[in-house]
Amino acid sequence: MSLYKLAALGALGACAGMLALYGLLVATMLPNSRSASDATNMAVTLIAVGGVLAALILVHILAAKQLFRMARDDDRIRAASRRKPRA
Repeated sequence: MSLYKLAALGALGACAGMLALYGLLVATMLPNSRSASDATNMAVTLIAVGGVLAALILVHILAAKQLFRMARDDDRIRAASRRKPRA
């Protein structure tokens, strides 16, 4: 496995972590009888944090896509260098 592919998988793993973090935020921000936040504050917070996380996730997905492409090209170059020259 090439280093490019490993970095791409790491970027996708970071996306999963950010989605889990947002899910945790949503779960803890739900208004109940013991919470101090109301629906307005919850909506503002979730929209603000969601926008930032959406931008970060998009950048990580684009970086992973580019890294997978680089890994594919690197594998082709390595395969071409292993071929025996024709006599």
